[in-house]
Amino acid sequence: MRRSMILAGACSIVAVACLGGGGLFFVERPTIVRVAVPSENHGDYALLSAASKVVRHNHHPIRFKLVDTPDAQAASTALDGGKVDMAVVRTDAPMPADGQSVVILHRDAAILMVPHGGEIAEVTALPGHTVGIVGAIENQDLLDTILGQYDILATAVKRIRLNRDEVAQAVADRKVDAVLIIGILSSAPVQDTVRAVAKAGGGPPTFIGVPEAAAVAQRSPAYDSFEVVKGAFRGSPPLPSEEFDTLSVTHRLVASSELSERTVADVTRFFLAERSALVALDPLAQRIEAPSTDKGSPLPAHPGTAAYIDDEEESFLDAYSDYIYLAAMFFGVLASGAGALFSRLNAQGLQEAERSIERLVEIFKLVRQAPTLAAVQDLEGETDTLLAASLDRSFARGLDERCVATLRLAFDQVRGAVRDRRDALRMPDAATLPQDRPTLVQAR
Repeated sequence: MRRSMILAGACSIVAVACLGGGGLFFVERPTIVRVAVPSENHGDYALLSAASKVVRHNHHPIRFKLVDTPDAQAASTALDGGKVDMAVVRTDAPMPADGQSVVILHRDAAILMVPHGGEIAEVTALPGHTVGIVGAIENQDLLDTILGQYDILATAVKRIRLNRDEVAQAVADRKVDAVLIIGILSSAPVQDTVRAVAKAGGGPPTFIGVPEAAAVAQRSPAYDSFEVVKGAFRGSPPLPSEEFDTLSVTHRLVASSELSERTVADVTRFFLAERSALVALDPLAQRIEAPSTDKGSPLPAHPGTAAYIDDEEESFLDAYSDYIYLAAMFFGVLASGAGALFSRLNAQGLQEAERSIERLVEIFKLVRQAPTLAAVQDLEGETDTLLAASLDRSFARGLDERCVATLRLAFDQVRGAVRDRRDALRMPDAATLPQDRPTLVQAR
């Protein structure tokens, strides 16, 4: 019995270890997060590529798989279609219906400037003029929003889309009366565009603000009010020469509402806690910030993000308590079943051992009265059969030591009786006893 219990216990330990190891691997294995990133937005793509490297190097529980999309609208469509788990979007572009904010990657300000010596001093003077728009097509929508604040029809202002390297020539040739670019103030695209307008215009440009930016942002959640401080573009004298208000948009990482809170919390933690590691690879990471977790926010945060920011994350036990409880029940039932099986096998083994002992007692008596060597040999053969069966039961069914000792004593007594009776039958006066088969000596 002891050997069987040890063997069963060892098997149980191995089974539990395998199940536990498999469960731990399942829980702790890295989660692949598919992220749609507009390929036209080189800055965001570079930032997410840097994030992919950092999570691998620092062995985070998440991995990013970047999925190229043509533009922000395609990224939103991919998220709504379930092709990706997260997407990088721009808030004034069509937002995914199922998207919830994870982190704000950066804020882009709208910079509207007029070349040195130009006639335009404010937004209301734009009708009848041409604006060169640098960058994404969504920048035209932002211009329309600014014009709409002052009841200016979009068709009243002409516009030309420009690449960064076309700005200086367009200003020098007077093809445009103003230039609009949207981006991070300290970024190379914005800084280079401001310098190009200043150089081509022969002097510092005039910056056109949007004094009612706060009112626009209040009406439209896609925009925020943004203050451009004096000297934001450097230069001497400083550019701009005084601060002004304008509109800004945010580039956000948004997640599907169906993505688990634990995964989103891990992603949020990575971007907010590992900014220093990301900045070493991409300075744009300095602009990462947490989204608003207010219940009434027009761009709501994902519950996983809100839980991390508000310090309400579930612990491991909270997240997997149901599984732990079910596992405990399962192993409890398994242990009870194993115990019942061992008890039944033990009872069967004891019953069979008792029958063997009873038969050995009978054989002991029969050996004492055996008339021939052949009869003794038959009884000895039956004893050998009982011995083999008893040894098998002792190993497989775990008989206790007292039962085994009793069996050993019974076999010893029978063996002794067989030797005595065989010696007695081989004595000379035993030759007159009837024998129905050859004796052991004759057989040899």
